[in-house]
Amino acid sequence: MLRQKNYNSSLVLVVASLLGNCTSAPEEKPAEPAAPLSAAPAPVTTPAACALPVYDLATIAKTHKRLSTDDVQQMMRQNPGLPSFFKDYSQYTDLLVLDTLRCQGYTLVPVLWRHEDCCEDLVYLTTSSDGSAVLDSMRVAGRGMDGQWHAEASMRLASHGELLATVLEENASDSESEPNVLDSVVTAYAVSPQGRFTKRQVSSVQRNLRAGEHIPGPKK
Repeated sequence: MLRQKNYNSSLVLVVASLLGNCTSAPEEKPAEPAAPLSAAPAPVTTPAACALPVYDLATIAKTHKRLSTDDVQQMMRQNPGLPSFFKDYSQYTDLLVLDTLRCQGYTLVPVLWRHEDCCEDLVYLTTSSDGSAVLDSMRVAGRGMDGQWHAEASMRLASHGELLATVLEENASDSESEPNVLDSVVTAYAVSPQGRFTKRQVSSVQRNLRAGEHIPGPKK
């Protein structure tokens, strides 16, 4: 936990400091450039976008340290534009900073939000290079279980540079005579050279599950 009297107003520096104090957390590193979307060379004056990192949601919590309430409150004071789950931080929720990736013109900060009773969301943030402003945020994937709902997610990087997230969501029927419903949605995400996120739906399929059939993956 940070104990310095004079805090820098940069989210990036705060996150980097927090990661530096967590022996199990990864070091800050430059991001890999995304694969070009076309064969045509980009203009010299155009900054390259970063490739969004891929994570295994089932194992993230085992390798990263939870931010303390004091850490999160300090980050909120410095950056009021952070997503709402920073403001609602409590003993029942966890925030894990996964990386700080230096891109040309901005910094990419992947964060895992987790509630002990149900679920977790992977959210990517971008900040200005000096950390003085939050540019954008995007929920990329989530998983969990709550009552009649169960969801799992997987991620992979496409050959053209987009991040593909596949979410399987099972909703149990209220009646034993009716089948459970499975929704399978694939979404492509990217980040622009200006640090803004884009997404597009690749596919969406719904079907009834057979008796005794459930989505794969561990239930939480």
